[in-house]
Amino acid sequence: MKAGISGRKVLRRNRNKLYTLIDGVYTPMLYEQQESDGEYYYSEVLVSDPERIIKQQLIVNRDNSNSNFNEIDVLINQTAQGTTTTSTNVSVTNSSFFTYKRGVISNDSDGKYSGVRVSDWNSIKSDLSFTQSTTLNQPYVAGRSGGKVGASAPYFDKFSSFMTSSTDILLRDNFTIFVLFSLYVKQRARLLGNNSDADVFVTFNENADSNLHVGFGSGNTYIISTSTKLELNRPYVLTLVRKSNVLTTRIDGVKQAETSVTGNDLTINTLGRAIDGSEFFGGSIGGVQFWNGALSLSLDKIESALIKQNSVIPY
Repeated sequence: MKAGISGRKVLRRNRNKLYTLIDGVYTPMLYEQQESDGEYYYSEVLVSDPERIIKQQLIVNRDNSNSNFNEIDVLINQTAQGTTTTSTNVSVTNSSFFTYKRGVISNDSDGKYSGVRVSDWNSIKSDLSFTQSTTLNQPYVAGRSGGKVGASAPYFDKFSSFMTSSTDILLRDNFTIFVLFSLYVKQRARLLGNNSDADVFVTFNENADSNLHVGFGSGNTYIISTSTKLELNRPYVLTLVRKSNVLTTRIDGVKQAETSVTGNDLTINTLGRAIDGSEFFGGSIGGVQFWNGALSLSLDKIESALIKQNSVIPY
């Protein structure tokens, strides 16, 4: 056995040594490990800073913020001559990407510290923004006690907070939506909507059924049963994928339902508001993504990254 530090471990500035107090002297802690040469070596115990670990976990979602994913679209045709199957590569693009980490602007003097309200939330992928110019209708950075821009998710107070998109978000044909959120109030959790059409919405718990409600316009509203019942003050990732008039609903990567829906366009322009102006979303929203196609092969990968990110968001 070779005594002392082997020298094989390179100390980095972003790592911290772990010490123990022996006879009044702080002494670095060591561990013993057998290397590939068969010999045993002592190495110092190094610990990553907790804040750095959180930052590393948050980075995992960056790889899909500006990406195109190639999906395979399978078309099956049945004719008198038989059945033919055609596979086509389809590029699915992240058209708008909102994250609490970037693009959140407060209307206070410095945009950083407690008690601030959010006036703008800019997409990091496109020129799209969610805005709110009326102070009383602006969400908070974190809760009413305040938070820090870039470190806390926007908080919507249920009574008046909502934001409007700078241009309509038009989702045609196949699409994918991700929403990262946490509820403060269960009833009428109105995530997305349209300020001129009460029949366009993505919301939970409109009635006593505790299910998801999705509306594409008049005559095309749906109550979707969910096996995952939402709890207060717990992070969730909602996924909606429409492909060939079938809407797949997932919560935290678990499929809830497949529902036959209309092929009409879905036009979203409000965040935290839907149906009417009497009740709004009560809780925090950590991120929203809109994709211009139906993710399938890449869905698990992206959801997994979002769930990891969502688990460390300070809601």
